[in-house]
Amino acid sequence: MILGTTLIGFGQMPIPKLSPLEKIETMIGMSEVTLTYSRPSMRNREIFGDLVPYDKIWRTGANRNTKIIFSEAVVVGQSPIPAGSYTIFSKPNKESWEFYIHTELNEYGAPDSLFSENIIARYKTVPILLKYPIETFELSFKNHTSNSAVLSLAWEHTRIDIPISVNSDQLIQDKFYQFYVDQASHYESAAWIYYDKEKNYHQALIAINKCIEIMESEIPFERWVADESNLRNPNRPRRYLTKAEILAKLNQKSRAIEAAKKSLDIAYKINSDYYIEKNTTYIKDWQE
Repeated sequence: MILGTTLIGFGQMPIPKLSPLEKIETMIGMSEVTLTYSRPSMRNREIFGDLVPYDKIWRTGANRNTKIIFSEAVVVGQSPIPAGSYTIFSKPNKESWEFYIHTELNEYGAPDSLFSENIIARYKTVPILLKYPIETFELSFKNHTSNSAVLSLAWEHTRIDIPISVNSDQLIQDKFYQFYVDQASHYESAAWIYYDKEKNYHQALIAINKCIEIMESEIPFERWVADESNLRNPNRPRRYLTKAEILAKLNQKSRAIEAAKKSLDIAYKINSDYYIEKNTTYIKDWQE
């Protein structure tokens, strides 16, 4: 019984791993970056060209595949990458390395080849020869600036550097844009509640006017129409149509026709049959 208890105790005891797990968290510009990987050691072995063969996909670490998470969009080399979680793979060679950001989040092992559609970034670089050997594999972030950093890989006598940057100015603009998109949407929802549920047409008109004011001043038509999701849910012509319907309820037919014509003009630009037909019918009815 004593022996059994002892064995159970040893079974629950944590055992040091040959390739310990490491997690790094840093900021690059406005993006939070989290890197998780395992760190094998040389242990008197020849690494590149032997333990890690040349010209084959490597998991860039040990045990579970190396993962990287970006909270905001970044650029690796020249490749833009959306915010998200990715796997890191690489292909070592004596003369050059290829580094990959990969969308498939397999837990273990590197495939013989990578499907091109899953490679979201590819960076080719020349390895740097180190004078003194690095015993334990290391990934680290260095050379931080306000909008960039270098992901450095070092092991044995080899180091490679991968530049990562963040367009913080664009991110700020995008966040302001999204703020106004959301704000306009909230006013539109309020207008619809006043109009459809409470039949308070004066408050509905105030709300939809505020929605349209934000939309026209902060959401340029060119940017709006470039987003295909807006064409599937065409809020721009809908908002003018809502205003036209509210004005009609307030017996302001001439202003209602004016709003409907604006909705109709947008509907023609985006080829929306529904809003073309709806506005054409309203204009005809209100003109009689």
